[in-house]
Amino acid sequence: MIVVLDTTETFGNPRLCGPNFDLLEKYLSRTRSQLILPQIVVEETVNHYREQVAERIASATRALRELGRTLGESEVYPPPSIDQSKAIEDYRRYLEKRIQELTGSVIGYGNVQLPNLVARSLGRQRPFDNNGQRGFRDAILWESLLKEVISRLQADESVALVTKNSKDFGMEPDLFPELQEDCRSRGSPDAQVWLFNGLQSFLDREVKPNLEKMEGIHREIAKGQFKSFSLGAFFATFIESLHRDIEEIFQWHPDLGRRIPFFVEEFHSQRLHELQPLPLSSSVTHVWRVNNERIAVGIEANYMGEIAFQMRTKDYIQDGNQVLIQYKDEPFHMGGLFHVSITAILDEASGAVESHEVNDVDVDLGTEGGLAAW
Repeated sequence: MIVVLDTTETFGNPRLCGPNFDLLEKYLSRTRSQLILPQIVVEETVNHYREQVAERIASATRALRELGRTLGESEVYPPPSIDQSKAIEDYRRYLEKRIQELTGSVIGYGNVQLPNLVARSLGRQRPFDNNGQRGFRDAILWESLLKEVISRLQADESVALVTKNSKDFGMEPDLFPELQEDCRSRGSPDAQVWLFNGLQSFLDREVKPNLEKMEGIHREIAKGQFKSFSLGAFFATFIESLHRDIEEIFQWHPDLGRRIPFFVEEFHSQRLHELQPLPLSSSVTHVWRVNNERIAVGIEANYMGEIAFQMRTKDYIQDGNQVLIQYKDEPFHMGGLFHVSITAILDEASGAVESHEVNDVDVDLGTEGGLAAW
């Protein structure tokens, strides 16, 4: 789902933080959804912040002046010294960074055509009011969505427009008929665009049920009770491909010989010599939604294995008045604990594994003090 926030959701929380945004951030991660803020929303939010800063500085100045008068010390309490321009620029940078932290993006309005806005205004079309006079910024937002998002929707994608401006866009959960027609004219079925009356409504109707469902699936998988899927069966069924993927990723790691601190010899030509058929232990780290039919399962597994090196040693040979160095390579094996990160894609209806991938492999090598991660 593509989640679009209006300024009604940023004005009251300009830093986009707190419990509600924490839930939204978790939802975006767990469902692979995308957050979008139209550029007009960003500009309105920054401008509103500018007004808030100016108003509060003025309010603080008045309060300090009154306090000075009350105490008869009007010169003792100067107004706050704040560089407002810098404060606004700092906030703009913060907002851009916060949107990135939420894995969001900003869509511009450079492709919005003035003739389209004029025609919409003269035609008294939503989101303009009945007189075609109020609603200019909402019209820019809507035209931005039509140009940059709605016209590019894939068949399995949907848009959640989160705004409290119900009089401008529709009545939850449906857009006004003329806005639905806009969607159809851009090649997108109107059922793909849903209206939510504010962030709290989106959290209650979409976020919380989805997160609860993902948590429930996570618990079922951990207990081995999710339909046809179980960790044991997964590792037994895909043993060959998992081992092949682990070995392939392992080959791209740096030379492990340099990471064995209690040996002074030089090691090279590392390779995976042996890997235990099944993991010592495994666990489900998280579950997230891929689309309406598939879920992804993050799995961590620990395998015992053995690494093979070539160990290069030096022999010093006396040759007359000279000492020659002779190098010799000998095989050397060392056991280690392999930490493997895996993603499995399941059919949600059946629990069947449709695909899987080894994401990363880390190795703990035995040292004098125990196991040390590299």
